[in-house]
Amino acid sequence: MSIVQIDSLPDLISKVTWGPQKHLLVSSWDTKLRLYSVNHDNSRQVAEVTASSPILDCCWGDNGVAFTGGLAGVVEAADLQAGQLLSIGQQHDDAISAVVCDAGNNLIVSGSWDKSLQLIDARGGFGNRDSSMMIPTAGKIYTMDKATNSNYVVCGLGNRQIHIYDIRNMGQVFQRRDSSLKFMTRKVRSMPDGRGYANTSIEGRVAVEWFDPSPEAQAQKYAFKCHRGKELDAQGRIEVYPVNGVAFHPATPAFFTGGSDGVVYCWDGKQRRRLKQYPHMPASVMGLDVDPTSGDMLAIACADDSFKENPNGTLAKSSLHVKFLDSDGL
Repeated sequence: MSIVQIDSLPDLISKVTWGPQKHLLVSSWDTKLRLYSVNHDNSRQVAEVTASSPILDCCWGDNGVAFTGGLAGVVEAADLQAGQLLSIGQQHDDAISAVVCDAGNNLIVSGSWDKSLQLIDARGGFGNRDSSMMIPTAGKIYTMDKATNSNYVVCGLGNRQIHIYDIRNMGQVFQRRDSSLKFMTRKVRSMPDGRGYANTSIEGRVAVEWFDPSPEAQAQKYAFKCHRGKELDAQGRIEVYPVNGVAFHPATPAFFTGGSDGVVYCWDGKQRRRLKQYPHMPASVMGLDVDPTSGDMLAIACADDSFKENPNGTLAKSSLHVKFLDSDGL
């Protein structure tokens, strides 16, 4: 099935995440949080709010409320239908790189470059009083995720550290691990069933691991190379690319990766083999997400990340795409 572009954005897309009723939430460095209604026949933007700073991450809470974190170090709650946005919790001393929601309990966790996590209790609902707790961490938080069916919050820190917290007891680290990958962690993503997670690196590798510390469970973990060039460069080396996005299918063993090479791959996590390479995207793939209810759509965020090598260059526009998947998740 085809890949369809549904919009073009003026700045870098930081996150794509599916919500209820085929609604796709998209955050961007242009300070906008956008909501799209997506289907085969007609996809369109249906809502938009403006945050206080460039948005680095977003997540869905209860009752259609979304949450954002950005460069200002503030968590903001967004009522997209009403077009309202307000700050909650405490302000971090540096940018918020990641936010996750425990939607059933309306708890929000923010992770920051200031070497802290924040747990926010927003059970009072939108616009009502909230309470929060700051938690120091061993390093800057670069990426974070939590599965709906799990109490575990997975955090990717500097120096290749992976810290796992139980959201019922955020005051202490539940598990401390070193990444099995040799280079800096780029993204972590929890499995839909809550049994484990994948983490990716800036050096074209992915690791798949399980929370269960037993030897039997740990024997199942594996890592593999991906998102690499096919030809040698002038120095006789193969070019490798950061793996910026990873997403699991909710009903099959398939999962997807996207990299700065502009390629999306589909993998069989059970058989540990590549199933498919999709057509080359127009720019680096910066984010992926599969619709968690039906599993029939893959959101793909593309952006020009050449600023990493040329900070003074002019960036091309970002683009938002959807791949309609078949019954096998392909």
